[in-house]
Amino acid sequence: MGGFFGQGISVGATQGLGGGFFGAPISTPTVSLDALIDLAYVGAAALVGVTATGNAAYSSDGGTTTHAVIAPLASINAFVLVQGDGAGHAVAIGQDPNQGNRLVTTVDGGHTWTDTTPAGMTGGVLSLYYSSSLSLFIASPVANGTRVFSSPDGVTWTLHAVANRPDVFRFPSDHLVETGGLIYIGGGSGVQRSADGLTFTQVLPPPLGGSYNAGPCYTGTLFGISMAAAFFPPVESEYTSATGANLSWTHRSDAISPFTSKPYPVLHAYNGQFVSGINAGNNQTFATSPDCITWTDVTPVGVPGFAATSVGVFLPTATALYLFGAGVIHSTNFMAWALDVAVTNTVNNMKTFSGAVVGCGADAGGNGLFFKVL
Repeated sequence: MGGFFGQGISVGATQGLGGGFFGAPISTPTVSLDALIDLAYVGAAALVGVTATGNAAYSSDGGTTTHAVIAPLASINAFVLVQGDGAGHAVAIGQDPNQGNRLVTTVDGGHTWTDTTPAGMTGGVLSLYYSSSLSLFIASPVANGTRVFSSPDGVTWTLHAVANRPDVFRFPSDHLVETGGLIYIGGGSGVQRSADGLTFTQVLPPPLGGSYNAGPCYTGTLFGISMAAAFFPPVESEYTSATGANLSWTHRSDAISPFTSKPYPVLHAYNGQFVSGINAGNNQTFATSPDCITWTDVTPVGVPGFAATSVGVFLPTATALYLFGAGVIHSTNFMAWALDVAVTNTVNNMKTFSGAVVGCGADAGGNGLFFKVL
């Protein structure tokens, strides 16, 4: 894996052999697999992906060749996310119709999966993280808000009693800030901070009358998180902090000039700036701000791969900012945008590993695929 920014995207459909490159037709899969909704890096050039219908996929060459794993566990009828450690292990949350959400682990790059849900995971699994700085998977149960589980390998889990659990789910699980020897995670219940992934301190409580859309982000000088109010249409606002400590967060204005509402505002950070998507009458726009006070419109108008009516999501990397929704586009300066993945492909998620950008979704026929930056 790996590569250099600007060298393009290769795309491999879910299949037994073969693959294709961006700009060339994608081979028809020999094994049908629904769209991949999430992916994880499991080491070298190995990826795993999961579907909302309980199937999985893996690739040993960074996504060029992709193999389907049909219903790896009979009891799991849907997956919602997957996290990998880059060392051969990945853990996914699978939905069991009788037992609720379960932890499902692979230790062989996605070829086989095992239910590793520990005793005491009451009511199923609510959240799942992987901290690279701590080399720990972290999960919490639906019931009993004073428990959190950790595992170095996704197989053996240890129960810890905590005052405030990190209770977020699915997409917000990717919003984990690691800086200064601490990790910051959170969601609807606020922001939690930990030095070891075992004990957590709440540094930002839930907002009155609302909840947070996703976990925190960090520009290098400011922490930020976006809030959704508990009424419709939602009026969005943000909280920022210079230190991330308790009682250090400042609530920013609900009215974001020149924008007044943001129904889909997962806040990201790139190149010292906050980035947020804003909806104004089904007309997607995007803005940046150094402080969540003054905002600048950076909507990629007229760029192929950007659809004003789609909900796009940003992926910041060390070298560029990627926007995916109707295809994939990228920019290094918020002004010039380039197309990476054609709009005929549905892109459901993207992540960055070891300097490479990889993603998952479906081709025009609805077959699951991975893609990657070369």
